[in-house]
Amino acid sequence: MNEEFLKRLPAIIAACPMKRARSTGEMTIDSAAIRRAALDTGYTHRISRYDLAQAMTSIGAASHTKTSGGRRYRFPDAMSKAAALDSATAKVQRTLANHKEN
Repeated sequence: MNEEFLKRLPAIIAACPMKRARSTGEMTIDSAAIRRAALDTGYTHRISRYDLAQAMTSIGAASHTKTSGGRRYRFPDAMSKAAALDSATAKVQRTLANHKEN
């Protein structure tokens, strides 16, 4: 997994528009929005589907559906953008700390 992308992921998620899942009310985000926000925040490297899926899984996001905007990810139990962002930030810090230990 690209460590630089993982470090920037909370800022990228903060810049993305989120929607609410109809069935559960959880916050969702699509991969096209993540890629656009990554460019807007200055991340210029290519983001493959695999890297994106791996990064989103590591921060606790689950695959929700596939749409015209690409794969949509949901943040379990996050009922607001702030809750999703807080959860993602905490998990990124935990993941980076685990990488440093190994």
